[in-house]
Amino acid sequence: MADQNQKIDQNYKGSMTGVTNDANEYIRTVKMNPSTDRVLVENSSLDYTLDSVGIAYYNSSSGTMDYVRADGATRSLTTIDYEHHEIHAGSSYTTNRTNDVGSEGTLIVAIRTPNTTKWLHLFYDVSVEGESLLRLCESPTIATGTALAIYNRDRNSTGTSQALASYGGTVTSVGTVIRTYHMGTGDKFGAGGASTRGTNEFILKQNTTYMLLVNNLSGGSSYTSTKLDWYEHTNVS
Repeated sequence: MADQNQKIDQNYKGSMTGVTNDANEYIRTVKMNPSTDRVLVENSSLDYTLDSVGIAYYNSSSGTMDYVRADGATRSLTTIDYEHHEIHAGSSYTTNRTNDVGSEGTLIVAIRTPNTTKWLHLFYDVSVEGESLLRLCESPTIATGTALAIYNRDRNSTGTSQALASYGGTVTSVGTVIRTYHMGTGDKFGAGGASTRGTNEFILKQNTTYMLLVNNLSGGSSYTSTKLDWYEHTNVS
């Protein structure tokens, strides 16, 4: 197994060969000696003992052997969801807005994606105190609202998002409504509700504005909360 920038083919003798980086440059041949349970990186002094509860792979960035962790009792691989991994990688971000929305009022939260191929994988959460109509809109016409702070979900990371988030503003066109959801009193849509990320994640178009528009239909004021979580990822070609 290689790191994310490597490609490895395994031949019938159990040797891992043809390790290349993104530029297709030859790096090393990695072989395992089954009689000694050791891993040897050819043409180098690297020689490692396999972890009894792990799978070894060669990390070309550090020039060392790393291990894929396994459970000590069952030898099952220890894994996390990909979006969880993106938090650890410092590429996951969040913003939110809560407001007491007046009768027949609206809560508007918008996000503008950067013009790069590092696309936003968005998941959103909305909860309402009273009956409301939720719409997710693509390419709306909206006057600039008030900027929302965007936070890296790894609070030790210095990574910053290139997206821009805001709330409020004046909407003159909702654009393309790609999702509509009627919410009842005390209803919640998103991670805390009945839905899951797999069915509600959107990969947003680059250089495009998206808007969460929540209309209060309750006849009275309604506390309304929105939360946007996303990670930023460039597709592997």
